[in-house]
Amino acid sequence: MWRWGRDTDRVSDGDQRMRLMDIQWPLINGKPDLDYALLDFGSVYTNTRYVQTNPFGNNTPVDVVAEVWFNGKWSSLDMVFYGSGVHGMKANYVEGEGIVLQTAVFRLASASAYGGGGHNYAGATFPNPTSCRVHVWRVVA
Repeated sequence: MWRWGRDTDRVSDGDQRMRLMDIQWPLINGKPDLDYALLDFGSVYTNTRYVQTNPFGNNTPVDVVAEVWFNGKWSSLDMVFYGSGVHGMKANYVEGEGIVLQTAVFRLASASAYGGGGHNYAGATFPNPTSCRVHVWRVVA
């Protein structure tokens, strides 16, 4: 089993360490390729739905990940549901419509310990609005 090491470009199988680019990843039915685009959603606010055109066509399925800028770094967030309300945001591909970003009602982020964001956010005050971008990947067979 491969495990991520302390260096972000290295993994370990317990016996040896190697750079990710040196690993021969198994492929299914040939060699798939990825197309990539980065969408700038600008400043986003709570309780808002944003829509942008899918850069690969609004009827082309893609994977998406939303990130916000906070504490000097970009990192993804997710929706978190707990007593004080809904926190976070979620990006989705919606067929025929494009890339949809929905922000939560209460806050744009929950504390990193609850929501898993990489910002090291302790939960005091998260900026509203905050800068947002969405990574978009399309698998090409």
